[in-house]
Amino acid sequence: MIYRLIESLQIPFATSEWIATGERNVDIVYEIETNPLQILTDSVVGSEDLIRVGFFSEDGSGGAVFVKFTDPPQYAIGWCIHPDWVTFTNMPVEDTRVWTITKTATSLALVCNGVEIFNYLFSESTNSACVTRWSGDMVTIRFMSSDNVVDTASDKYRAKPTGNFLQLLTCFYSYVH
Repeated sequence: MIYRLIESLQIPFATSEWIATGERNVDIVYEIETNPLQILTDSVVGSEDLIRVGFFSEDGSGGAVFVKFTDPPQYAIGWCIHPDWVTFTNMPVEDTRVWTITKTATSLALVCNGVEIFNYLFSESTNSACVTRWSGDMVTIRFMSSDNVVDTASDKYRAKPTGNFLQLLTCFYSYVH
């Protein structure tokens, strides 16, 4: 009933179920520009676990986001900040973390449990391939594995839920009164 009410009021509100990442190196149809990606992990700092998720356009170009659970943790952005790693110290203390990756034509952002890890402008890269590899529309994602570099941290993923509960509650209240 609530979903019918939401649809009838045209409230932009959607939930998204977690999906197991499953086998690595499998292309998953996913448009990151319209749906920020959330990844669920339970890796601990110092475990050396790794998030390694690639984003690809129709022609196969793209890049990847890496988060290494070292102490302190590090990240890299394929074709922009890679193979160099950037250390960050604002990792939330909880072991269960939701990582949200948002991409536009000009930037890439990573947030963990509501804490911004980076907001990177492609034009700031010293690698000219960064803009060309990341500026296109990405249509697939891939939790990656190759050689000795395996995504060991990504447990589940989903599209970031949209809308907010207060907005929904306000509309529901006005609908029934």
